[in-house]
Amino acid sequence: TKPKGVLANIPDVTSLPFFTTITPSVKAAMTAAGVQNLYEFKFDSIFQNTITPVLLNPDPAVVILNPAKIVALPITRLGSLGVTGKIEGDIFLPLTFSTSASLLGKPGGKVWNDVINTLLDRFVLPPPFNVFSKEILRTAVWQKSGIDTTKPFGVHPLNPIPDVYVLNQNETARAKNTVQMYNQIIKGIANSKGLAYVDANGFLSGITKGNYFDAISSNSSFISGGAFSLDGVHLTPKGNAMAANEFIKAINEKYGTKITVLNIGQYRGVTFP
Repeated sequence: TKPKGVLANIPDVTSLPFFTTITPSVKAAMTAAGVQNLYEFKFDSIFQNTITPVLLNPDPAVVILNPAKIVALPITRLGSLGVTGKIEGDIFLPLTFSTSASLLGKPGGKVWNDVINTLLDRFVLPPPFNVFSKEILRTAVWQKSGIDTTKPFGVHPLNPIPDVYVLNQNETARAKNTVQMYNQIIKGIANSKGLAYVDANGFLSGITKGNYFDAISSNSSFISGGAFSLDGVHLTPKGNAMAANEFIKAINEKYGTKITVLNIGQYRGVTFP
């Protein structure tokens, strides 16, 4: 007999609470404050291509904060839920930025200080910097950073948001194009091999808009939505049960089987303390 199986496509990452939780509130706050752009600084490679050459250059005008690598992020393009229930916009701030979002528009260097400390703690610098103490290196990096902490954080190009906290418009486009390309291939293979097929991308889009699964309401709201866990990426037991049912339905439809779907009500969402 012909082998049987099921394939699922790849979800669009911008439908995940990891990207959709903080961004809309930041958009609303910045719009209310009359801010037109946020600014992001794009690293190349943290030490080899960015920090190391700058520290070796005695010219005080040469700083890490290269203006050519500062990207303007129009507030109007920040992602938010539109009237159709779909995420509109192509710039996102991840859940990991939640503790720093309140600092936007205020002078200060806490976010950059944390990033620099993390980099120096986690990475071994190449010679000649590997012989220096972390404190000396931290001071040297700050002196050559070019960051002006007297400027409002995130809304001024001289005190931009580190790129680890931004999925910008170009990155979003690349991610969406890549997902679309892979999904076309996956769908083609499922068709050519006669396999069952699950539109996982459409499934998660339905959660984003808010939907009923076996008469139980679920959406992608962080914590309260029920489908996603506290990291904003992985599904809860309830979300996994909903996903499992999509596979069961696809298998039953394709092969005429009668596998019983799961009772979603028996599976928990986020458990509160």
